Amino acid sequence: MILQTVLLLLLVILSIVFIVFQIRASRSFAPWVPSSLGLLRQILTTINPSPGSSFIDLGSGDGRAVFLAAEKFNLSATGVELSPVMWLISRLRLVISPQKKNITLLCGDFYKTNLSAFSIIYCYGVPRTINHSLLTKIRQEAVPSSWIISYNFSFTDLTPAIELRDKWRTIRAYKLWASLYGRFMNRPNIYSENSLLNDHWPSPMLA
Repeated sequence: MILQTVLLLLLVILSIVFIVFQIRASRSFAPWVPSSLGLLRQILTTINPSPGSSFIDLGSGDGRAVFLAAEKFNLSATGVELSPVMWLISRLRLVISPQKKNITLLCGDFYKTNLSAFSIIYCYGVPRTINHSLLTKIRQEAVPSSWIISYNFSFTDLTPAIELRDKWRTIRAYKLWASLYGRFMNRPNIYSENSLLNDHWPSPMLA
């Protein structure tokens, strides 16, 4: 009876913590909603990143995107999750992952994580946050050759280089470049099917 009471109390505490951080996340970025791995797998296959490339999931939840990136694409994958409950779930899964050496799971606010070290940035945020606070952060920190992958919602000021749909869901990948004046813009017109991973700065003639 005592054990049941303790377990029930623990469940209540965890539920309260989860709800509190869901509310906090919805105000700063987006509440946790599980995303479909099928679309992410397809778009990573299309991008075809080199093994060991750096991947980050902003708001990683239970870590599903992080584990996919590390286990299926051999990427150096990082997840940043605000909710300690969801972070703990991902940490438990990490114990049995065959690619644990390539996975980093952080509990905290991803706005405090510098994005300059990552070549692939994945997010699932609502329009009002990805088009304001997150886009500002990307402009300040992301390297010009990075890929930005957004699940379901788009960056309204950018044009996707790749867009995939599955029923009512959409995933978009943006290849970012910086112009000579430091303004971030998308350059889909300079891509060919064989040059989607061109990591060079655009010619000044194209700026």
